[in-house]
Amino acid sequence: LIEAERQKANPKRYVPPPPDWYAEERLEHRALVLPQAETLPKGRNLKEALVATGAFATEAPRLVAEVRARIRERRLATRNNTVVVMATNFGTIDLVANFACSCRSARVPTASVLVFAADPHSARAVETLGLAAYYDAGLGDLPDQAAKTYGDFAFVRMMWLKVTAVYLVLAAGHSVLFQDADVVWLRNPLDFFAHQADPAVDSYWMDDGARSARYTPFYSNTGFYFLRHNDRTLFFAHRLLLSYDNILAVRSHQHALIMALLDTVAKYGLTVNVLHHATFPQGQVFHHKKSLMQQIVDRQQPAFVFHMCWTAGRVDKLKYLKNMGLWFLKPSCHLDAFTHQRDFANTSLDRPACCHNLPAFFAPNPYVEQLSIASKLRR
Repeated sequence: LIEAERQKANPKRYVPPPPDWYAEERLEHRALVLPQAETLPKGRNLKEALVATGAFATEAPRLVAEVRARIRERRLATRNNTVVVMATNFGTIDLVANFACSCRSARVPTASVLVFAADPHSARAVETLGLAAYYDAGLGDLPDQAAKTYGDFAFVRMMWLKVTAVYLVLAAGHSVLFQDADVVWLRNPLDFFAHQADPAVDSYWMDDGARSARYTPFYSNTGFYFLRHNDRTLFFAHRLLLSYDNILAVRSHQHALIMALLDTVAKYGLTVNVLHHATFPQGQVFHHKKSLMQQIVDRQQPAFVFHMCWTAGRVDKLKYLKNMGLWFLKPSCHLDAFTHQRDFANTSLDRPACCHNLPAFFAPNPYVEQLSIASKLRR
């Protein structure tokens, strides 16, 4: 992907790297996969970011007021003033449905969830699943299909929705538990942040598992994190909002967020805690900590959630989730079924119709310790 972007930026002067340029032994001794000079936003990154942030700035006061009203109307922040925030387009609506069904399986309420949708059709589908949705054209020009691979155009554009969604809820006066669509709940994580988390800590982050230099020192995963509402976290969200040029340059929400996080920690005292990978596991645990993963599957190690990151795309996500018995949708509720549904007022794609009743790790397939998929991504 890095080389494809280099070639696109300057096709006449592009020179392919040597065959061993990205060999594992070579990467181990490089400070960054992306050299620092290539993390500098320039040219079209600056122009695109200026257009996006300028348009959003015009709409922001109205959007904050609408989001605040939506949260109040649906009573989404009654639990510790916290709203669970997600972002989706129609390309990941089945993952959102699977999350909703995981909550049904675990008997966990979804009354605190607000899903920011990239298009009206996605918003209607989300509401059919029993989750509160918010869509407005003022959120920006967003793709309606899933990313084909990590870092592609749709992937990067959806990062903008993730940034604005978190900012709007914090600006409306609420704490945020943000999560990607490929997270499933095994227990209610709001219990942890209400009763076990240190109230003096501003932010909690899932451990990504990657130990590459560009994610130092916290190695924060940006697909599951908690921001306690205060002046420091609101400033951090505001600063990230103004860093869309960085996201475009590095093609990674995670990389740009960590840069903004470090800056806010160093200059303004934002406090950070990293969640333990045994209780908040993710794809790195699935791929590289098989004994721990087996304990989680056997319920010897209780976990709150599982995040199916560390994948090359949605096809692999579904294979891995089904492999573990964390796919809670009936076969009739596949992505195409949602795509072809136009009238969600009369549909069989609601949560009771789509969710099977089996518990996590037992349905529909048993956990297989070794799974061979050609496109498996090692980060």
